[in-house]
Amino acid sequence: MLAAAIEWLLTDHNDTPAKGLLIGSLGERAKAGEKKYGTRLKANNGRDALIDAFQEAQDALMYLEQKFLERPRGEFDWRLVQATTQAQKLAIAVAELILMENESGRRPEDPA
Repeated sequence: MLAAAIEWLLTDHNDTPAKGLLIGSLGERAKAGEKKYGTRLKANNGRDALIDAFQEAQDALMYLEQKFLERPRGEFDWRLVQATTQAQKLAIAVAELILMENESGRRPEDPA
């Protein structure tokens, strides 16, 4: 899975420092997860990937709100606003996927 994600990031050949940071961090996160859980992320692991993704997207929104509150008074950072907007879009997109699954009769808390 990690290799596919990195390959996808590299396909547009638009290298930026942020993209490099993301690619490096993905590898480090995979290693940390393997160390913590004894294995890399696997499909059909008993967890609901959409619910996990939705909760992580909500966490990202909360962390960005924290950063917004910590900024110096009167300072405006359009990049922070842009990141928050993108995080909101991600959370909404994942919520839509959850709702589509729920239309099939499956509740979010039900195991797959």
